[in-house]
Amino acid sequence: MKNIFAVAMFSVLALSLGAQDLKSNSTQFDQVLLQKGTLIHKEFVKFGSFNKIQGEIAVLTNVNSNDKTFALRMTTNYYRSQYDNGETSGVLDAKEVESALKALDYMIVKSKEITSNAPYTEVIYRGIGDPHFGFFASGSEKKGFFEISDKGYVSFEIAQLEQLKVFFASAKAKIIELGGKMN
Repeated sequence: MKNIFAVAMFSVLALSLGAQDLKSNSTQFDQVLLQKGTLIHKEFVKFGSFNKIQGEIAVLTNVNSNDKTFALRMTTNYYRSQYDNGETSGVLDAKEVESALKALDYMIVKSKEITSNAPYTEVIYRGIGDPHFGFFASGSEKKGFFEISDKGYVSFEIAQLEQLKVFFASAKAKIIELGGKMN
């Protein structure tokens, strides 16, 4: 009987720790969508694109409390095989957009400082959810990358970091225009 009780207690503890881990590793956007017993109104407002990535501002409204959550949703196509292809999306919360802009400021400066004889260098911005972006340099080769999810990956020329910054600045402006806050 003690063994059954110990297994049951261990299972409850493992489930609660797993739930805490899920909450700490999910965006505010995801947390709103996971709420039970709540009516959520979703709107997706297109605002622009970068390379092969389409951008939309997601506005989630809790109809019961009228609370709004804003996020940048990015979508791209992927192809792995004739059986595994389509569209994939990733989300950055509004506050992460501001953080991404600061990261891009650093990346733009750093990418210009790296010489052709520098060691392999990689600079990456990671948000709370799946999307991450950055660049790597190895000798004279410099490439930027943007991974929307484990399926959607876009590479680009390092000079396009400036255009990526414009993409995020446009997202920030659209969030503010729609009534969102960046903090």
